[in-house]
Amino acid sequence: MRIAQTTHNKVLGRTDKRLLMFLLESRSKRALVLTILLLIALSSYKAYICYENALKVEDYISDEVWYVTSARTILQEVLGAKPEFYYNGMRVYTVFALSSEAINSVERYVLSHGGVIVKSNYKEERAVAVAIPFSPKALMSIEGVDKVLAGYPYPDKDNIQNYYNFEHPPLGKYVIGLAMLVAGSDVPVVW
Repeated sequence: MRIAQTTHNKVLGRTDKRLLMFLLESRSKRALVLTILLLIALSSYKAYICYENALKVEDYISDEVWYVTSARTILQEVLGAKPEFYYNGMRVYTVFALSSEAINSVERYVLSHGGVIVKSNYKEERAVAVAIPFSPKALMSIEGVDKVLAGYPYPDKDNIQNYYNFEHPPLGKYVIGLAMLVAGSDVPVVW
């Protein structure tokens, strides 16, 4: 009887250990799955908050002035690609001019032809960002206009329309430019 009971206890002991290991494994698997789901939920929420805040950004932050602008300029001047940014359903262009009078002429022309002034408070550069329902070639025909560049309004920095940022390695600018092309949009969220 003792031998049978000892064997029975050993079998039950092994079974109990297996059951306990199974339960622990299941519990750790459940905990892992729940942890992963929680991380995904938190990451999604954080991405949503970042996206919402990025849509409220009205100007460049830190190095975006240099890297994003040079990426956009390289796309347009070197590759011939036009980054797209829309305001009220119209493409946005930043117009650079040789004089304040030329900027005033651009603003009058844009407003009289159904366009909108997107940004006009440039202080370091003679420029205005406009959203237009017509070809940007019409803007180039205005006397005193130097350059018309597509995309998100350029920052207010002296000679920014000619800046390529050669003093830094190009990879970052290429990645930003590629992101603009792939996303099909030149918005802060893409940068």
